[in-house]
Amino acid sequence: MGKIVDVEAKVVGEESPPVVIPVGCSVIYDIALIGLDPSSYDNPDFAGKLCKSMSMAAGVTVAQFAIEKFQPQGIAISVIFKERAQISYVTWPEVRFATLDFTTVGSLDESFVKGIGQVLQKLFMARSVKYKIATRKALGE
Repeated sequence: MGKIVDVEAKVVGEESPPVVIPVGCSVIYDIALIGLDPSSYDNPDFAGKLCKSMSMAAGVTVAQFAIEKFQPQGIAISVIFKERAQISYVTWPEVRFATLDFTTVGSLDESFVKGIGQVLQKLFMARSVKYKIATRKALGE
């Protein structure tokens, strides 16, 4: 279902490899929206339900929530959690596609990542949900 991607940190012009410090990870979910009417996943009410479901599944508390509805279609959401995590959600109803990015400090257990994918598949009635995990790294001294 998913593929784990470890993103390498490189500095242009440096000869020796930098010290890399893991600081977090991002999970990018790509959702093929075949089974759901675009008017369902492309509205603020659905976005609120999505946010609540993701928050409960992740065990986090919403600090800020922003939503932008595009004309004639499309929606973008940004949710910031008190636990130093965030979600970005963007839809392309014209091609029945949405993406959800979940970013957090620390690491995520793969069973948690798969569980979120299953929540998304059920919520969206999606044909498929694919994900990638990218480890976020900072360059040290």
